[in-house]
Amino acid sequence: MNKLIKKLFWEIFPKNKEEWEKYFDWCIHYSKIFYPVGMLLNIYATIMLFLTELLIYSLVILLFPLTRIELRIHANKARKQRKKNND
Repeated sequence: MNKLIKKLFWEIFPKNKEEWEKYFDWCIHYSKIFYPVGMLLNIYATIMLFLTELLIYSLVILLFPLTRIELRIHANKARKQRKKNND
């Protein structure tokens, strides 16, 4: 049984580089399976890119005011410390 499967695979798969190139060209241009899979992967990649950009923009929008507030607090503490040291 195992030898039969190996023989079948050796008969199915291309033997040399030219046959492989011919096979892949056929897959790209004429296969009914590769095109829908490629389209689904393209849709998936677009959705992931959108979600990543949305996450980044959300973080920037949320963190920018927080960093400004933190900077203001730090500046006030430093100003009070300088005032205290000068007195």
